[in-house]
Amino acid sequence: MVEADFQFADTAFVISWHSFGMFAPGFVTGSLIKRFGEVWIILTGVVLQVLCIGVALSGEGVMEFWLSMLLLGVGWNFAFTGGTSLLTTSYNPAERAKTQGAMSFINYAFVAVVSLSSGALLHFFGWEWVNLSSIPLLAIAAVATLWFALSRPPAVPPAAPAPA
Repeated sequence: MVEADFQFADTAFVISWHSFGMFAPGFVTGSLIKRFGEVWIILTGVVLQVLCIGVALSGEGVMEFWLSMLLLGVGWNFAFTGGTSLLTTSYNPAERAKTQGAMSFINYAFVAVVSLSSGALLHFFGWEWVNLSSIPLLAIAAVATLWFALSRPPAVPPAAPAPA
């Protein structure tokens, strides 16, 4: 937004709402996961991030920046929280510390590399390319989530009590 000559107040407004979108849904995301399951919450997060790209590419006004960054924040919250919750079902208690540590390291290392390179990517390739380059990553996340959902055995409902 600074490169597009927006005022600092506009930029601060957009970043504030992006941060709100990342963290405020955390108060209800757990309840949504209990109700709909991790897979649906992750896929909803991916869809919100795809919508973010569409909005970001639709224009370069304050409203487009605001809505796209809000969608990105909420989409990130859903995908990250759903993925973290799903991870807890994939290991036994003895593997907990190593698995969560490895996941955190991989996640935050990737975030650090992407965050540090985003300015260079924007400078050399432009806004449109930065947005479009996210689509393959979101597609990988969606395909991996669907593959996981389709490959795990269906949950067995509890048996009904025998009649007396």
